[in-house]
Order: sequence, then C-alpha cells, then structure tokens
Amino acid sequence: WPRRPQLTLPVAIITTGVSGMAFDLIVVFAFQTLCGYVYQHIGLLTTAFMAGLGLGGLLMTRGIARIQREWRWLIGVELAILLYWAGLPPLLALLYARPGWSLPHPALLVLNALAGLLVGCSMPVTWQAPSRAQYWCR
Repeated sequence: WPRRPQLTLPVAIITTGVSGMAFDLIVVFAFQTLCGYVYQHIGLLTTAFMAGLGLGGLLMTRGIARIQREWRWLIGVELAILLYWAGLPPLLALLYARPGWSLPHPALLVLNALAGLLVGCSMPVTWQAPSRAQYWCR
C-alpha cells in the first residue's frame, strides 16, 4: 500500500460505498424484524440515509478549503466508519432486548442518517485528494 497511493483512493471509495449500502440494508432489515413491516416506512428510512449523506457531503464540502491534509481526514472518517461497524451490533441488540420500547422507529432513522453522514463526509475528501495523492504515503 505505501508504494501504491493510486490504490488508496479507489479502495477507500469502494469500502465506504459498500459500508454505506450495508448499513442501510442492515437498518432496513432491523426495522423489518423489530416492527414486522417495512413497506410503510421504507421511504422514511431511505430519506434518513440520503439526508445524512447530503448533510455529510455539504459539511465536508464547505470545510474542504480549510483542510490541509486530506489523508488525515479520510483516515479519520474511515475510522469513524469502523467504529460505527463496531457499535451497530450492540445498539441493535439493545433495540431487540426491549421489544415493547416505543422508540425503535426514531432510533433506526437516526442510525440510518448517521450512516449516511459518515459516507457523505468521506466522499468530498476522497475526491479532493487526488491532487495531492502522490504525497500521501511517502
């Protein structure tokens, strides 16, 4: 990897995109198993993910001019995605442990929006970085 910075960006894009799709599907399946139906709320779940995606992209695009070292931000966002992967199963287990709880809908919407936010934050940094990619791994 250190000798092939041209692979760093495509791998980051692929892993982030796959993670975003997997997060969305996991939350949709969790909604289905917790509530017993998903078709009435699939639009809300998708909208939550897309709203997070748009907000993350907007925030990072506005701040990209101040970022000096894109690789640090990209690594930070990728680590946040890993933390999300680590935290999602315990959070879903908590939701499953309380079947009579009245907040699975908002909690799952927030989880989906957070997944979108993380994916949205990584893309502007990834697309901005190629101009300086040759300096990343030296």
